[in-house]
Amino acid sequence: MPYKDLVAYGELWIDEAEQEVELARIIVRPAHRGRGVGKLYVKVLVDRAATFGYAEIFLRVLPDNPRAIHCYEAAGFAAVPSEDQKSFNRG
Repeated sequence: MPYKDLVAYGELWIDEAEQEVELARIIVRPAHRGRGVGKLYVKVLVDRAATFGYAEIFLRVLPDNPRAIHCYEAAGFAAVPSEDQKSFNRG
């Protein structure tokens, strides 16, 4: 198995038309959760996203995932107002 030591995975979705970057599909191996790995990894992704020079870096998370929400808040993200959430998630 080539990725036996893989601890976290995530993607950056670059939207040149909107000039924004979305962090997506962020996963931390269960054995490593609750240790700050997710927070550190999200910060690494944000640093990489910042190299594109866009003002907007965001992510989406299901409201029934409090552990992920806590991780993202610890990494510096904040929820957008509920009306914006509805708009972003339409369709």
